Amino acid sequence: MKPTRNLLLAHQRLDAYRVCTELSRSVDDLTRRMPTKGTKDQRDHLKRTASAAVRCIVGGAHACKAAQKVEHFAAARRAVGMVAAELEVLKLHGVLSSRQAAASLQLCERLVAMLTGLLAKFGGLPPR
Repeated sequence: MKPTRNLLLAHQRLDAYRVCTELSRSVDDLTRRMPTKGTKDQRDHLKRTASAAVRCIVGGAHACKAAQKVEHFAAARRAVGMVAAELEVLKLHGVLSSRQAAASLQLCERLVAMLTGLLAKFGGLPPR
């Protein structure tokens, strides 16, 4: 009998996917600890945008053509940027402390770098 391989789907092999799911969990934890009064829209936007980034990475991983991959990975990078911006706004408004937002913001920075690398790999960035 042949040894079984650990078969993963295309998105599961991407480090960017794993970091993005970690970001999504981090955002979910943060939104649970945020005050419920007056933050419903921000909490909803954070969760939806983090989830959208995950879905975009999956779409890019499973796309067949480089142009489609670029489209999905660029959308994921925009969504991660929106998550970071929302976290910064919540810090400015005193809803989150710098300490509370730090881990999620660090994941955003890491993820933007990874997605930039994927965009460069598939021709989505102009040459330097």
